[in-house]
Amino acid sequence: MKENNEIAVGIDIGGTYIKAGVIYKSGKIIEKVKIETKHIKKNLDLINCITRILDEFFIKYPLLNKIGIGAPGPLDVNKGIMLKTPNIKGINNCSIISLLKKKYQKNNITLFLENDANCATLGQKYFGIAKKNSNFVVITLGTGVGGGLILNNQLYTGSNNNIFEIGHTHIISQEFLSDRIPLKKCGCGSYGCLETFISIKGILYYYDFFNKDNINAKKNDDVSKIAQLAQKKYKPAQKTFELAGTSLGIALSNIIYLINPPLIVITGGLSVFSDLFEKKMYDVLKKRLMKAFYQKNRIKFTNGDENSGILGAASLCFEKTSQH
Repeated sequence: MKENNEIAVGIDIGGTYIKAGVIYKSGKIIEKVKIETKHIKKNLDLINCITRILDEFFIKYPLLNKIGIGAPGPLDVNKGIMLKTPNIKGINNCSIISLLKKKYQKNNITLFLENDANCATLGQKYFGIAKKNSNFVVITLGTGVGGGLILNNQLYTGSNNNIFEIGHTHIISQEFLSDRIPLKKCGCGSYGCLETFISIKGILYYYDFFNKDNINAKKNDDVSKIAQLAQKKYKPAQKTFELAGTSLGIALSNIIYLINPPLIVITGGLSVFSDLFEKKMYDVLKKRLMKAFYQKNRIKFTNGDENSGILGAASLCFEKTSQH
């Protein structure tokens, strides 16, 4: 098949990495890079990271003029502003679109901005396991937790393009209370949010909690190592992922009761460990949902799919009409 030569840049701003790629309209990735976000302390640091990437791309691909950006919310999409980013401290009212347009005014670029989880949703719609579906939900499990909703084959964006922040819905059950599980403060400032239980930060936090009685324990900052311990039946690690599964099951039951989507796609870095938490998740769903709502095969894990964010961001350039 002849490759479509229309190309764009897709940028996915996450809590741990900024990922970017040069992508054909067909979804083929020509080149991709990623930069850690841990050194970002203020708005200008973020802009500098992005311009380092774009400078290289413009040298290699001088005809590039479309850039799609997926950024964690909340956003003011119409004004091109990242209002606040709970998982990248120091970002506050960042006028990302105007700053990049000023930097690259000679390149005559067109920029598009959308919520990062919405971009992951578009990535699944056009290039992923949901591309034959016109109604579905996507949940992203990474540094935080996000979500997106496709209704009647269209991305539903809600009021001011801020919607489906499933990671900031509150997940509290009697099981948590009876086990005296402490509530971690979320980056949004609240307690009991979904992403405090099933995110990279949540896994690290609750592993330390469950492992606190081990006098030889060392602080673990690698989720994959905790996953390996869980696979080896180490109790504190197992309980950590079971708690994650419980919280996700509660959140999914709420989504199903509210909109009853025919398909729920779960993606992001933590989805590769779904074998450690999906049994608990399904147990909770079966317990909480009435029989008419329980459909086990409606939930699909992508087992990572790390490119959905940049693919979705690039698809903004090919499909979206609201531009800057």
